[in-house]
Amino acid sequence: KLEAYIKNPIKYVWNKDGFRSDFEYRPQKNLEVDIYLGCSHTLGTGHHTENTWPYHVSQITGNRAINLGQGGTGTEISFINLSKYIKFFKVVNVFHFQPVYARYTFPFKGEIGNIPVQNVNLETGEAYYIPWKKKHIKEELIRDDTIAYNHFKHIMAIQGICNAYNVPYFHFTGDR
Repeated sequence: KLEAYIKNPIKYVWNKDGFRSDFEYRPQKNLEVDIYLGCSHTLGTGHHTENTWPYHVSQITGNRAINLGQGGTGTEISFINLSKYIKFFKVVNVFHFQPVYARYTFPFKGEIGNIPVQNVNLETGEAYYIPWKKKHIKEELIRDDTIAYNHFKHIMAIQGICNAYNVPYFHFTGDR
C-alpha cells in the first residue's frame, strides 16, 4: 500500500512565512486568490499537494490558492493569519475547514503561539500539559461548551473580516 509513496515521496515546499507554498506571500493586490484556512487538514500533512482539498477547490475556482493551513492549530491562528494576508491580495473567496478541537492560543515564553491542551514532547513522545494545571484543563478547557465557545468566537471574527472586505466565507467543521 505504501509503494506509491516510496516511488513518489511527499515533498513539502515552504515559503519564507512558513506556509506550504511554492511562492512567497507578498502584497500583490491585483492577484485574484482564494484563501484557505485551517489546520493539518488544510496544510495537507501526509499528502502530495495535488491531493489536498485547497488544490482541488482552486482547480474549480481558477484562482491562485493561498494555503494558510498550519498543523496543530485552532481557529484563533486562522483568524490571525487571515487578518494579515487578506490585505495582500484580491481575495475572491475564503474557504475554511477546521474541526472543533481543544486548541488554544496564548502568549507563551514571550511569543504568541498555539498550544493544544495536550502537547507531546517530540524527543520522548511523552504527553505533557502547559501552561495550566491539570485540574484547570480537566474542569474547564476540555469541556465541550468551552471548546465550542473558543472555536466559534473566532469563526465569527473571521466572518467579520470577510464581511469588511466583501469576500464570501465558507466554513466547514466536518461535523455533518
